Amino acid sequence: MEEEGGEMGMEHMRKGWMMGGEKFWEKLDDETKKQVKLRVVGGLIMKTECKIKLMQYKLESLQMIKQRLEK
Repeated sequence: MEEEGGEMGMEHMRKGWMMGGEKFWEKLDDETKKQVKLRVVGGLIMKTECKIKLMQYKLESLQMIKQRLEK
């Protein structure tokens, strides 16, 4: 599932590099392409980490409410 999101992200990134009929992605050297891909993956990791933190916060809040209601 993550691979699908990664592939979709890469395709979106490639389309983003197309401008005025020129495909800038194709003109980039391999090292630059690698760095851009790593930044995209890093962004996906940060997004996932934020979602996890938010879910943990919500879980802790619900557990606190449950404890208060049980008293």
